Amino acid sequence: MSQIIRSRAPLRISFGGGGTEIDPYRSKSGGEVLNSTISLYAYTTIKESGQKDTISFIATDLEVKEKYSLNALLKDDKCLKKSKLKIHIATFKNIIEEHETQNLSSLEITTFCDAPVGSGLGSSSTLTVAMIEAFNKYLNLDLNKYEIAKKAFYIEREKLGLYGGQQDQFSAAFGGFNYIDFKKSGLVNVSKLNLAKKTLLELEASLILAYTGISRDSGKIIESQIKKDISNDTYYIENLNEIKIYARKMKKELLKNNIVEFGHLLDQSWAKKRKLSKLISSKSIDNLYSNAKDLGAYGGKISGAGGGGFFMIICNPTKKRIIINELIKMNNQIYTVHFSKNGSESWEI
Repeated sequence: MSQIIRSRAPLRISFGGGGTEIDPYRSKSGGEVLNSTISLYAYTTIKESGQKDTISFIATDLEVKEKYSLNALLKDDKCLKKSKLKIHIATFKNIIEEHETQNLSSLEITTFCDAPVGSGLGSSSTLTVAMIEAFNKYLNLDLNKYEIAKKAFYIEREKLGLYGGQQDQFSAAFGGFNYIDFKKSGLVNVSKLNLAKKTLLELEASLILAYTGISRDSGKIIESQIKKDISNDTYYIENLNEIKIYARKMKKELLKNNIVEFGHLLDQSWAKKRKLSKLISSKSIDNLYSNAKDLGAYGGKISGAGGGGFFMIICNPTKKRIIINELIKMNNQIYTVHFSKNGSESWEI
């Protein structure tokens, strides 16, 4: 029987500091992000296809399947340009180009993600991490978590030119509840938060994750912000400075087991986040949040760059059902999630 390797990497929700890890702000001022991985995952399966000189990429959630000869993938950039699965091809090519590889001429690489495209949970970066993790196991590359995250970042931002920050790759690779410090020098320090069990339980009980059904292009939102950063827009930079301060305050309140104040800080940070770009929120998102606050929510924010995807709410658990019912009436889909401790992992079938 041929070898079959499966991997998964967890998606994340970002509580504070999102956007401060994006260049050029990060390289000038440093970024700080508070986030946690959750029990939604991106998966990759690698197995031999039995078709000589054929590399197959299958994204089952997107219902897309593409086949290429190994020679075409390595020598013809048209494959990447025309593909609907650019992350798949770019990741495969990076592995081929940077590592000693054997027996890669007849592979089938299948992927799936628990969250919809454009969800704001870092699905693209998490998928990249999951693919690298699978190849790490399949080829015995011995990459550590830091190397996996950096490689995923390089593939997305450098090879594919996709706009975005760095938090998604590091949260997916390391997993858990983290405060991530993105140094001006380029170094990244991932600090696991030693939260009390009762804090995690209470925060989980207080959390609502609502999918708005709106898929958005995070790249366009981030691109609009980068242009403000490059032009030294003082108002924009001051808001990022304050968002970073709110991330620090949220971390302190969590460590003190103060979920109520944490929720209020989330609300204040979201108000600052909305000022970064007109594309971050919308009338429907504002209406969703306004109704949730009227029913007693402490705070909330859109997950990721904004514009749609998932909206996260922190509330008193006794009012959770009432808020959920209202969100369902507004055509939002509610996801039940738990905080996950593990980062990317792989196993042999």
